[in-house]
Amino acid sequence: MMLHKVVDPFEQLELIEIFQRLGLSSHFEKEMKRIVDGLYNTDHCGDIWKAENLYATALKFRLLRQYQYSVSQDVFNSFKDERGNFKACLCEDTKCMLSLYEASFHLIEGENILEEAQDFSTKHLEEYINQNKDKNIAAIINHSLELPLHWRMLTASASVVMEPHTRPTNFESFQWCS
Repeated sequence: MMLHKVVDPFEQLELIEIFQRLGLSSHFEKEMKRIVDGLYNTDHCGDIWKAENLYATALKFRLLRQYQYSVSQDVFNSFKDERGNFKACLCEDTKCMLSLYEASFHLIEGENILEEAQDFSTKHLEEYINQNKDKNIAAIINHSLELPLHWRMLTASASVVMEPHTRPTNFESFQWCS
């Protein structure tokens, strides 16, 4: 099976996200669960995710929480400045902002860091849309802002992800839509 052939844990998580966005996750649920279980039990993705890569940290956090694992919101502290705010430079990477936004909806009542993450990412994603940078990416962001990934029926999301395939986009880092 496709997931079994992907060895890198980060690439496995990205593939799970692609399946979810395309509405195909129900076909691979056992394999996806096995991958997430293994990630939680061995944590072979290492601390570098927590310290340097917001996209990877947010994706890992979201998938672990989605599969009911206890993951501390503190993994996002390394992305805050000395005043306790999310670093301004983070908003330059729209893919990271979208991943943080999606992860923030897995908060448990009273998790202030995730509430701040939601406010921060929402603000910057809305700014991206208002700047009219790339209409394809703006459509994906708009769709997420209307209804976060885990709140929607995933099969209905496939058209939003697949439609940009027919048009060129300048945003190569959105691998799940290219």
